[in-house]
Amino acid sequence: MASQDQHLLMLGMINVSFIASALFDERANTVKLVDKIDSPFSPDWVTRHPVHCDLVYAACREDWKGQICLIQVSPEGKLAIIDEADSGLSDPAAMEMLPDCSGIVAAHFLGGGVTVMPLSEDGRFQQPKRTHTFMPAYTPQTHKRQDAPHSHHVVVHQGEIIVPDQGSSRVWRLGYSPSQGLKLLGPIDHFEEADGPRHVALHPNGKFIYVLNETSSILSVHTFPPPGSDSSCLARVPMHPPSDAENALGAPMMSSEIILTNGNIVCTNRDSPNPEMDAIAIFAANDDGSLGTPSFIWPGMKHVRALSASPDDRFICVAGRDAGGLTVYDQRWNVRGRLDLDNVAIPVWME
Repeated sequence: MASQDQHLLMLGMINVSFIASALFDERANTVKLVDKIDSPFSPDWVTRHPVHCDLVYAACREDWKGQICLIQVSPEGKLAIIDEADSGLSDPAAMEMLPDCSGIVAAHFLGGGVTVMPLSEDGRFQQPKRTHTFMPAYTPQTHKRQDAPHSHHVVVHQGEIIVPDQGSSRVWRLGYSPSQGLKLLGPIDHFEEADGPRHVALHPNGKFIYVLNETSSILSVHTFPPPGSDSSCLARVPMHPPSDAENALGAPMMSSEIILTNGNIVCTNRDSPNPEMDAIAIFAANDDGSLGTPSFIWPGMKHVRALSASPDDRFICVAGRDAGGLTVYDQRWNVRGRLDLDNVAIPVWME
């Protein structure tokens, strides 16, 4: 069992057929692999049950089906798959629990839409399964990654479900009830051609929403009014450092992850052709929604894909898909531990 100075991490993986756990020891400044078990292909999004804290759900991409695995995690970090279910659409890219834990919301990249999978009180998939589905309208775009609706992320905020649609360059605001299913409350618009919104994060005051646009590598901030009211775009700032803009030579660089931690917006870039590899951009989360010039750090990783903060905001975990492994930093970006493991897609702090 992890001690007060030890922190168990659940590691969702991409482009491999296993899922893993690791232990970060803040006193010893180490990260060590605890367990690794076979799973369906590419379990690259993991969500923890907030009540049954030993249960996590992993979205897998075996044959691009909508496969969700339920995994039990022991106090020591040992893993076991105890249940599986179909999410209702292909290629689930992200998930989040409903506030009352009655279901899990899944956004699907290839399938395009959003589903809600009802759960039993014990956290298992409800039988018989009754999946609710929302399929967004498609607005044609010019970028090759925007050939159809591509729902890519889920944030549940005060009962509202917020879903960025990379394919249509819109963010959908949805409501949900078990009797009526998913209902469109309205969009967040004012994106530019080929922006490709991938992930979102809400300002702590609830007045603004930050949108990480994958294909344009722009961080945009929008007002977040009550559902049904029009939002506006307040700012658009590039997430790449100047060295990437000067030396890209047409390389297909994009952006990937976003979190808010300790008053900062932290965003990851991926696939830089520069020797320093990919940069992390750090913005101040100003109370008026403004975006200043970001600062940058280079973690020595290729295709930075994983990013999460510890629940107490003292540590940040970052990982590269193609090179650089996994690193845990403190809030001053001092290295506190490393693990030589590529293909990590999402680290979840099990505490």
